[in-house]
Amino acid sequence: DGFSVLDVIKASEEVVGESIKYKMSARRDGDPAVLVADSSKAITNLGWLAGYQDPSCIIKSAWDWHKRFEDLKL
Repeated sequence: DGFSVLDVIKASEEVVGESIKYKMSARRDGDPAVLVADSSKAITNLGWLAGYQDPSCIIKSAWDWHKRFEDLKL
Protein backbone atom coordinates (compact mmCIF):
# COMPACT_ATOMS: atom_id res chain seq x y z
CA ASP A 1 0.00 0.00 0.00
CA GLY A 2 0.97 3.62 -0.16
CA PHE A 3 -0.37 7.08 -0.86
CA SER A 4 -0.65 8.82 -4.19
CA VAL A 5 0.48 12.40 -4.66
CA LEU A 6 -3.20 13.35 -4.86
CA ASP A 7 -3.84 11.56 -1.53
CA VAL A 8 -1.10 13.68 0.05
CA ILE A 9 -2.45 16.90 -1.48
CA LYS A 10 -5.99 16.21 -0.23
CA ALA A 11 -4.73 15.27 3.26
CA SER A 12 -2.63 18.46 3.31
CA GLU A 13 -5.65 20.55 2.38
CA GLU A 14 -7.58 18.95 5.21
CA VAL A 15 -4.83 19.69 7.74
CA VAL A 16 -4.11 23.30 6.75
CA GLY A 17 -7.74 24.14 6.01
CA GLU A 18 -6.95 25.64 2.61
CA SER A 19 -7.09 24.43 -0.96
CA ILE A 20 -3.79 23.73 -2.68
CA LYS A 21 -3.38 24.52 -6.36
CA TYR A 22 -2.13 21.63 -8.44
CA LYS A 23 -2.08 20.61 -12.07
CA MET A 24 -2.70 17.07 -13.30
CA SER A 25 -0.41 16.01 -16.11
CA ALA A 26 0.87 12.90 -17.81
CA ARG A 27 3.71 10.93 -16.29
CA ARG A 28 7.09 12.16 -17.49
CA ASP A 29 9.51 9.97 -19.45
CA GLY A 30 11.43 7.84 -16.98
CA ASP A 31 8.92 8.22 -14.12
CA PRO A 32 7.92 4.85 -12.64
CA ALA A 33 4.26 3.86 -12.91
CA VAL A 34 4.26 3.01 -9.18
CA LEU A 35 6.78 3.81 -6.47
CA VAL A 36 6.19 2.67 -2.89
CA ALA A 37 8.73 2.74 -0.08
CA ASP A 38 9.35 -0.43 1.89
CA SER A 39 10.18 -0.06 5.57
CA SER A 40 10.72 -3.78 6.24
CA LYS A 41 14.53 -3.42 6.64
CA ALA A 42 14.10 -0.62 9.19
CA ILE A 43 11.62 -2.77 11.07
CA THR A 44 13.83 -5.87 10.96
CA ASN A 45 17.23 -4.27 11.53
CA LEU A 46 16.34 -1.36 13.80
CA GLY A 47 13.08 -2.38 15.43
CA TRP A 48 11.57 0.83 14.03
CA LEU A 49 7.82 1.14 13.60
CA ALA A 50 5.98 4.02 12.01
CA GLY A 51 4.19 6.18 14.55
CA TYR A 52 1.47 7.17 12.11
CA GLN A 53 -0.26 5.29 9.31
CA ASP A 54 -2.79 7.84 8.08
CA PRO A 55 -1.51 10.60 5.77
CA SER A 56 -3.55 13.25 7.59
CA CYS A 57 -1.88 12.34 10.91
CA ILE A 58 1.58 12.34 9.32
CA ILE A 59 1.03 15.76 7.72
CA LYS A 60 -0.56 17.22 10.85
CA SER A 61 2.44 16.15 12.93
CA ALA A 62 4.87 17.75 10.46
CA TRP A 63 2.71 20.88 10.13
CA ASP A 64 2.48 21.33 13.91
CA TRP A 65 6.27 20.92 14.21
CA HIS A 66 6.85 23.47 11.47
CA LYS A 67 4.48 26.00 13.05
CA ARG A 68 6.23 25.68 16.45
CA PHE A 69 9.62 26.49 14.95
CA GLU A 70 8.26 29.13 12.60
CA ASP A 71 6.93 30.99 15.65
CA LEU A 72 10.46 30.99 17.13
CA LYS A 73 11.81 32.68 13.97
CA LEU A 74 14.80 30.34 13.82
